[in-house]
Amino acid sequence: MALNPPIPVSRYLVSASPAPPPDTFTTVNLQIAGGLPYTYAIDSRWSVTLRYPTGVARRWMDADPTEVASADPPQRASFDPAAPDAGFPDPVRLTVSLDRSTRATIPLVASQRAFIVGGGTPPAALELIVVSWTITAGTVKGPGDFGASLQLAWRDGSAAVEVFATPPVSPPVLQRLPRLVNPPFEIVLLESRMAVLRDRELVTLDLPPIRRMVNRP
Repeated sequence: MALNPPIPVSRYLVSASPAPPPDTFTTVNLQIAGGLPYTYAIDSRWSVTLRYPTGVARRWMDADPTEVASADPPQRASFDPAAPDAGFPDPVRLTVSLDRSTRATIPLVASQRAFIVGGGTPPAALELIVVSWTITAGTVKGPGDFGASLQLAWRDGSAAVEVFATPPVSPPVLQRLPRLVNPPFEIVLLESRMAVLRDRELVTLDLPPIRRMVNRP
């Protein structure tokens, strides 16, 4: 019996390791030495503030300052039935502000990609990717260099693109194409089109010899 295809939600699963952001994004590696909350100015208008509202104080006062309080690797690990709560998102929040006015608050989730519409004059929008982070107990407690860091990637979401790429062909569609080559029409792809897709690493599937479309009686 043939195995069932992957469930649709599989494409949204967190990757085992941080994927590099697209080239159109600006990546920043931030070292947090001033405690929390921590604010980083992306540009003259946009800023992000990292918060960790745990609601407790004694836990962090008594903890080793270098103890990891929150990080992205547990979210990327495979599910362990023996520890069902491991890897669940901590209450870490990233507040996104435009012109010192809060526009969005998003949870820190590994590889999360968010699009924030800020409005304002002139209109502004921001696309943000949470790449990775490490928050230590000492950073939650107060200022000091305890190894806390945050990696983000961002780009201006209000600017139109200057280059329009060829839309990628869905692999499942390509896998079905040979089966659709039946009378009265042959469904084919041009050789030049396939060459472009292969160069862009959008197609790795080998198809039968490509011919011109033929109308059969």
